[in-house]
Amino acid sequence: MLFNKLAVLASAVLASVSSVAAAPSRRALAQVVTQCTVPGTVALTFDDGPYYYIYDISKTLVAHNATGTFFFSTYFHGNNYGCIYDEDNVKRVNYVLSKGHQIGSHTWSHKDLTTLTWDQIHDEMWRVEEAFLKITGHYPAFMRPPYGSYNDEVREASAIRGQALALWDFDTEDSLGASVAQQKASIDALIKKHPKTILSLEHETYVTTMTEVVPYFVQKLQAAGYRLVSLSECTGLPAYQSISNPQARDVVDIPTSISSDSSDSANVQPVLEFDPEWLAITRAFHPLFSTQHHQPAFPEENEAREAVAKALQWVVENLQKGDPPRALPISNIQTFVQTAPAPISPSPSQRVNENEPQPPAYSNPQTEAFCRMLSIKNKINPGASSETSV
Repeated sequence: MLFNKLAVLASAVLASVSSVAAAPSRRALAQVVTQCTVPGTVALTFDDGPYYYIYDISKTLVAHNATGTFFFSTYFHGNNYGCIYDEDNVKRVNYVLSKGHQIGSHTWSHKDLTTLTWDQIHDEMWRVEEAFLKITGHYPAFMRPPYGSYNDEVREASAIRGQALALWDFDTEDSLGASVAQQKASIDALIKKHPKTILSLEHETYVTTMTEVVPYFVQKLQAAGYRLVSLSECTGLPAYQSISNPQARDVVDIPTSISSDSSDSANVQPVLEFDPEWLAITRAFHPLFSTQHHQPAFPEENEAREAVAKALQWVVENLQKGDPPRALPISNIQTFVQTAPAPISPSPSQRVNENEPQPPAYSNPQTEAFCRMLSIKNKINPGASSETSV
């Protein structure tokens, strides 16, 4: 029967978002890296890509046996630098990895993280991590906060995600409007001081950075006896938390009502919304969702339809506020946060203890928010939140 299938689907969807933990106690702070620690090393780091000039920057580095580190923002304010899932950007990301460079997170849309909520901070971090996993299979161990702006909450979120914050101790100020002559002068002054290490900040989005500043900087550094290495190499910290095969990329073309020649078309983003009838089905059949071996009997079709109709009326009155066309954006509650610890795979030589206790059960803020929205009990982890209604 149709309703039987829908009930199973609704229960499965609810269960599918329950694999991460509830909001953690906020204690541990992520490490903040402001300089290299290996004497004689320099880490040249580039923000705001992947961009057109990344190829030539890489070629300059490789020609001098140097390695760079690139921090990517995957949807820079949703405008001028494009989306990391665009095929050209996918090629750029894989290109720099193939040349031995390091990549790191610069968040999804380059927002000042100190102005965001706890969930929004995680969302900015997770989206770029997900992009890396889908495009390259690399899970980054470094996150550079946009504008170098962070607070304890940002550090707490980074610690949960297993990442260090990457800052810098030298800025060419290309993004602040410094001319090529000014940038070269600051480089000369830096080389004259000859610090033990250098962790520089540049931006791959400026043509003069590519054509003039990077070649000049590389030549000056190597002439002064420095080794140009990745951020990981100059700090002794791992570049990635894990490396695996790229995950499946679910790219969908979504039609829009705005014409391609509209001046606003470049800034239009598709908005995913809950379907009110699907929410009604979930609410109506939730009492039938069982975590036990025995599933409650499904009602007769007339009774099931009546339950869905009643639940739909509840959705319209309580969620759509009496306005059936009212949109219900998924983003209002489905801000995905990875809060459960990453699984640790045993080494080939390690024996698995069959009597080892099972890990604790985890809930997550998405399931909690979804259950609160529909005023249903979180049956996946009933004790996860005292706020969840029955």
